[in-house]
Amino acid sequence: MKQAFGLLLLLFVANGAMAQMDFRQETIASFEIAQNKVIGLAEVLTDDQYAWRPAEGVRSVEEVIRHIAGTNYWMLTQMGCQPPAETGFTGDYSSVVAFETAHGRPETETVLAASFVHLRACTEAISDERLAQDMDLFGTPGSGQGYLMLTSTHLHEHLGQLVAYARMNGVVPPWSN
Repeated sequence: MKQAFGLLLLLFVANGAMAQMDFRQETIASFEIAQNKVIGLAEVLTDDQYAWRPAEGVRSVEEVIRHIAGTNYWMLTQMGCQPPAETGFTGDYSSVVAFETAHGRPETETVLAASFVHLRACTEAISDERLAQDMDLFGTPGSGQGYLMLTSTHLHEHLGQLVAYARMNGVVPPWSN
């Protein structure tokens, strides 16, 4: 089966049926995959499940969702993209920690959706020169492209956390039915 899929993919590429995506498009596609799944989970979890946490001192479901939204706003401040003033985000990580506190499901779902709109707009606006520029990735040398990869990895890491939380609460992720 794997070989058949590989051959089919090769035929599509050889015939020009699949356009090559650039790094920015691939990154945005990765963000959209995480966005659809995180929002999908956020919508199927109950209010009680939003408050659930696996142990004392660990983020609740809602706090994880707000963490995702917060870092969607904060991560790209490191590349010069500023979030809307009303979010309260600064270049300092403490603004993300403050944002994570529970505010209720309706507000959390609203800020989550808005944060993904912001993340995409910022990713589209970053210049190619900035993507190629050297930068510090939390103590490790890298580039703007590496920073976007880190942002995508972070999203998918917390998506996995939400999947684990959902399954621990008997919820099957909507895309895996």
